[in-house]
Order: sequence, then structure tokens, then C-alpha cells
Amino acid sequence: NKMSKLNTRDDLIALRKACKNALSLEKRRIFVCGGTGCVAGGSINIYNRLKELMEERGLPVDVDLVEEVHHDERVGLKKSGCHGFCEMGPLIRLMPQGWLYTKVKLEDCEEIVDKTIIGGELIERLAYKQDGVVYARQEDIPFYKRQTRLVLENTGRVNADSIKGYISVDGFTALEKALFEMTPAEIVDEVKESNLRGRGGIAFAHETGLVRRGRQLPRAALGGAVCGKSDADRGRRAAAACGFHVGGGLSAGSGSL
Repeated sequence: NKMSKLNTRDDLIALRKACKNALSLEKRRIFVCGGTGCVAGGSINIYNRLKELMEERGLPVDVDLVEEVHHDERVGLKKSGCHGFCEMGPLIRLMPQGWLYTKVKLEDCEEIVDKTIIGGELIERLAYKQDGVVYARQEDIPFYKRQTRLVLENTGRVNADSIKGYISVDGFTALEKALFEMTPAEIVDEVKESNLRGRGGIAFAHETGLVRRGRQLPRAALGGAVCGKSDADRGRRAAAACGFHVGGGLSAGSGSL
């Protein structure tokens, strides 16, 4: 459904409140990885098959946040961004349990719907295993347990294609602060004091003080200071997992122009 244009900060706050409420109405959420590796392994077909099976069984399915619902047991079926565990794809994350199913095949869909989505039962053969230990929850898997995710913190938790889904988990709060509470000079100082480093123009810009003096430069020059080419390349890869995070950060940076 089309989102209305936001004209004021109050509009954004009201939308965030509505999106959070809509998210709370989804008692169960299924995230099928839509990253390149999982898509190559057939995750889009798996997503479509799950949707078909759920509808056949009369489950009320939401593919995006619905602000007004007339059923207590809404099930959210979403495409997530890349989880980063491509070797184990296609991946499906099931909430609220936090379970992660690995190497899912099209023929597994019926069992997933009947046993897990409807029955609430873990299908152990689809859970990740290492050294004889079964790791049902994604956070407990050694690959993820050693990670602290910042830009990718919501990967596998929100619909990667939905701006409302991102807003429901406090998306764009940093952009909101930059637009309504900070001056351009304060935004530049915040970036400088964060001690962030890129791999090219942005690192050079920090080291020579160009970022601090950036507001005195032509816009074309400052664009390189905000996001150099090598950082933009990595940004595009991160955007596959959480494009709204990347876009919000670049938008906040543009507030220094």
C-alpha cells in the first residue's frame, strides 16, 4: 500500500507509532532470505510456495505491515536482506522463536508450514549443526555469536523491501535527529568525532581535515568526502541487507551540505 508523503517531523513520529503497532499485531513472522546467494539457491520459489501453502490452510498472511487488521493471528511472511551465512542458504528465520532453518529446499515448505508455522515445532534436521551440537536460534550459532552488528543489526528481522518495516524498528531516527536537531557544522563534527574510516577518499578527507572544512568546499568535492567510491561500493553490498540504513546515513550526511 502506498505511503503518504511526510511533510513534518510529527508526520514521521505518527507513522513510526503506527508501524510499531502494526508490527506488534504480527504474532508470528517468517523471513525468507532474499540475498543473492539464497536467491540463487531458490529462495524466491520457497517464499512463493510458503505463501501459497499458508493461504491454502487459511492462515492470514501479511507480506507488508498492515495498520488495521481484523484477525488476532496475523502471520508476517517477508523477504529479508542477506544474513551473511550464504554457504548455508537458502535460509529462513522464524520469529518469535528466533529459529534459523538452513539449506531449505522447496520440498521442505509443506513441513515448515504444518509443523513450525502452525504447530510451533522445531524441525531439527533444518537447524544448523556444528560438532554434533544443534543450534536452533540464530544468535547461538557460533558464526553469529562472535559478531556485533551495527548497520546490519536488523537483517533477518525486518522486510528488506519495506520502508514501513524499517521505520517500525526505529528506522531513520538518526536522520530525524540530523534534520531537526543539528546544524550542518554539528553533523560534520559528529562524523569527525566518531573516528570512522573509509578505504579511500573518506579516510584521506579525515586525515587532512577536509571533512571538518567540508562546508567550505564545492558540493562536488564534498560528495567524495561524504562517501568515497570504495565506500559506496561496499555500501551497495550492505544495501542488499539493509538499504534503508545505508540510505538514512547518506541522507544524514547530506545535511552537512
